[in-house]
Amino acid sequence: MKSYDLIIVGAGPAGMSAAIAASRENIEILLLEGSDKIGRKILVTGNGKCNLTNSYQDIACYRTETPDMVLRLLDRFGPSQTAGFFRDLGILTRDKNGYIYPYNEQASTVRDAFESCIGEKKNITVRTGCHVDEVLPGRKGFRVITGTDTYTSTSVILTTGGYAGPGKGHDGSGFKLAGIMGHGLVPTYPALTALKSSAPFLKKVKGVRNQAKITLNIDGEPRYREKGELQWTDYGISGVAVFQLSRYAVIALEEGKTVSLSLDFLQEMDENQLYEYLCVQINNCSYKDAGEILKGFLPEKLTPVVLREAHLSVHDKLHQVSSDKLQDLVRSIKSFPLRINGYLGYEKAQVTRGGIPMKEVSDQLESVLHKGLYFAGEILDVDGTCGGYNLQWAFSSGNVSGKAAAEYIIKAKKR
Repeated sequence: MKSYDLIIVGAGPAGMSAAIAASRENIEILLLEGSDKIGRKILVTGNGKCNLTNSYQDIACYRTETPDMVLRLLDRFGPSQTAGFFRDLGILTRDKNGYIYPYNEQASTVRDAFESCIGEKKNITVRTGCHVDEVLPGRKGFRVITGTDTYTSTSVILTTGGYAGPGKGHDGSGFKLAGIMGHGLVPTYPALTALKSSAPFLKKVKGVRNQAKITLNIDGEPRYREKGELQWTDYGISGVAVFQLSRYAVIALEEGKTVSLSLDFLQEMDENQLYEYLCVQINNCSYKDAGEILKGFLPEKLTPVVLREAHLSVHDKLHQVSSDKLQDLVRSIKSFPLRINGYLGYEKAQVTRGGIPMKEVSDQLESVLHKGLYFAGEILDVDGTCGGYNLQWAFSSGNVSGKAAAEYIIKAKKR
């Protein structure tokens, strides 16, 4: 039975950050990873470009039941510390309107830098392809049981992630390990995912991208809004703006509520301004049909769909329609309705909503139930919006838990 000072279960961005932070003390660390390679999930972040963090930080960027606690953790290790950390790893970063990327915009560079740094640490042992079956707290530490081996340690950090990205080794096993030790679980759902619709026109607009302001309606009431690029698919709608709203849409769907989107395809004008604009275009270009007039600001494939919502066709002459019918067209452009009836699951989601309740850990991310047990990353009930926030949470929580566990071990050795 091999003994270590600290065992970290899960070698994603949070686990690797925790290992490096803890390794600065003279302690022996075992880093266990279920897949065949550490840091695999990093490779798909930011569409392979790895959006490390964001210079804009606000609690609205992190969804959790304990916002003040998250802010305190970010104050201790935030974007500036993250940039410095990666400089120390030899990675230059670039700022793209607040979105911080590695300079070469290659996620593999980040994963390789982590692997190289950890490989150079003589007090970190890495075991890949190692699934942890149990973590058992005892009077003097923990037993960590895998399929073939049992290890003991003074402290354990669980950084196993959630359910999102099962192809990268995320199977929610950490929730089970924590549950066996008495921890609760905020219900988990996919977050930052695409939404499904049964609208009959979807195959005709598949592949179209356009800008819009999106309002998420729950049981007919407008609840949340986002702006950005939409991506139409044959199953529904995707894109960053949709991802940002998906957390709330998924929860509402799971609660059996009616979910729909209202899409504003021309944010620069209100309804009165758009009506006047159309009137001018109709007067100046009476020879144009409706399809030609709307081509000036709508994607070609989307134009007939928007017109159909107003009971018009691309061939109609707008100077021949009534004022009420023109108002219907304005509403179709400014608040196009899309009923949502589902969402893509964990295999496509970027992150998991829910997890270990933050009220069950201290400001050091130590369990309130077991001394020496810590958590970091997606396993906790914190999920960020798109824009580098989930990686920042992984780095912040990993660094804080790693330092705290090392301090706990040093104190334990002195007792």
